[in-house]
Amino acid sequence: MEKTAQQKTAQDTKDVSEKKGVSKEKAKEIKVSKQVASKIRRRWEALAKRQENGGIRVRANRKITSVSFVKDENGKVSVQVNLRNGRSIKDNAEEKGLEKFQKESRRAYARTKIAELLKKIKELGFAAVEGEIPPELKDAVLKSMARANISTSHKGTKAQEAEAKKSGSSSNTKTDTLKSSGSLFNTSPVFATTGYKPVDTLLRSAQESFKDPIYESRGIKQVSPVTARYPGGKSCSTEETISIKLPDGSTIDLTLVGQDTRQNRIKADCLAKILWKAEHNESLTEEEKKLIEEAEKKGIHSLEDLKKKPALLNNISYKKFPKNAQEALEATHKEDMDSQKRFINERAKDKNKLPPVSLDIKPGKDIDHLTKEGRGNRKNYVEDPDDKLLMQYLNAVTRLHGTKTVTDKELEMAQRMKEEHVNLGALWKIVNDKKLTSEQKLEATKALEEETKKNSNPTNDNGGKSVDPKPKSLQHSIEAEGDPKAAPKPKSLQQSLEAEGDPKAPASNPADHKKEQKEIRKAVNAIKMEEALHLFTKLKNKEELTPDEEKRVKEWNAKGVMSLKDFSPNGKEKAKVRQVVDQISDKGITKAYEEKLNQAKKGNQKGSLNRALLTTMENSEKQKAALKGKARER
Repeated sequence: MEKTAQQKTAQDTKDVSEKKGVSKEKAKEIKVSKQVASKIRRRWEALAKRQENGGIRVRANRKITSVSFVKDENGKVSVQVNLRNGRSIKDNAEEKGLEKFQKESRRAYARTKIAELLKKIKELGFAAVEGEIPPELKDAVLKSMARANISTSHKGTKAQEAEAKKSGSSSNTKTDTLKSSGSLFNTSPVFATTGYKPVDTLLRSAQESFKDPIYESRGIKQVSPVTARYPGGKSCSTEETISIKLPDGSTIDLTLVGQDTRQNRIKADCLAKILWKAEHNESLTEEEKKLIEEAEKKGIHSLEDLKKKPALLNNISYKKFPKNAQEALEATHKEDMDSQKRFINERAKDKNKLPPVSLDIKPGKDIDHLTKEGRGNRKNYVEDPDDKLLMQYLNAVTRLHGTKTVTDKELEMAQRMKEEHVNLGALWKIVNDKKLTSEQKLEATKALEEETKKNSNPTNDNGGKSVDPKPKSLQHSIEAEGDPKAAPKPKSLQQSLEAEGDPKAPASNPADHKKEQKEIRKAVNAIKMEEALHLFTKLKNKEELTPDEEKRVKEWNAKGVMSLKDFSPNGKEKAKVRQVVDQISDKGITKAYEEKLNQAKKGNQKGSLNRALLTTMENSEKQKAALKGKARER
């Protein structure tokens, strides 16, 4: 038997060496690799059987269709595994293809399974689906729910619809025919001229979560509850189906999902009609071409893409749309702001519904929503300076402890620091110091508190009575204590003389100081303008720019200033240039203008923006005349 086996191996080796034209030693190596490949093949075939029987769950297009041997140019044998999606995997003992495939399969299965479970949770609620969640995927499902703004107490859309039917509320998906109900809604005459019909303005909640009945009256499905921590805050997630009539009379249905679908409704209507025109080779205006370019950048190339991914409308700025759509979008935004103000005023009449104006901090609240003193057009409703100061301490303390919600510990510490008048600027320095560990920061904070206690009873000449170091207002406290968020005010020459105790220095006047700062700002802006005009003149004359000068030109380009033509000193352009000059940083100014800028900041140099512009225009006119004269001479 042994002889027969040896003869067979020798014969196979001979066949391989004859077929491939390789040495006998190489042929032996090939034979051994084929034996290894046979083992790998058996493992792949076993895996394919498990897939068929449902023992291992993977996506359908990743199923194994066939397993075969392949040889490379050197005669090396590998196993080729063909998948249903057209891909093939080459595997030998070195590449460990089987392990990689199993890992990828597990990941792909996890993604599809989580998506299925999330869909079920939205429809049926978390409690109904909890038993179906595999233990290894539970954490991933909970994270996905948090991202989708779905809580574990969510009952499911089907249960909510059943409740709505019982309560006798009727829903209608055609929002075009719906009319406003209630005194808080506002309709603008702009819509009559633009051709867009407004959807009723959303009522936002004031520091409470509830199901908004307005959505049901508009035929919009509310996916999550309203979670607004203060008036004008975050609205709920909504789902709205709209029907858009195209120029040929046909219609397309879109399901818009978002926090408030009013703006996307107008965007979808406008973009769908323009995409239809583009697909049917109809002539487009420049505005329409620009909109299509922007839509393609964001991933919308056709009407089909718009149907599949209407959420991409959120990524397209309203400024990219044609003028009539822009007016409608601006009007909806204005209506939102107006309705919020009216809503807040009406709710303020009922003391049970609107919380008091002073700050009401409770443990468990999200610190970000308490401490940010304004987001966009929203106002901060805390008016008491003491409460504002407490918020500053509270923000610093929560960051010190690395928490995002207020606990009893943080609240007590912030109140204690406020009462003891701990230096807020010094506290922020400790919080923002990246070199210190969290333990070192806490030790430094304790040391700061102890130092404050020692110096808490300063005396003055008035009979040895203690001075109350408490600042009059939050602004004064921020300026005095050096909060990093507060912009430092530059000292004038007069203030510095007073600080040094110069007897010649006259008493400071706030109005004079303000006027002085205004003059300094004017002078700095004039120098920045002078530098810009010099650079753009060089650019026009096709002179070479240094790397620093090129950076400076790019900074102006980013603000919309592309050439000397943009420096026209007339009308709206002049106002635009003034605005742009303020936005340009003076830190990257070129070396030729550094000394002038320093002098201007000290108040030693005066300048006027108008004068700088006019001088440049006169110089450019002189240059033109000189060039014309040279041309005539030639």
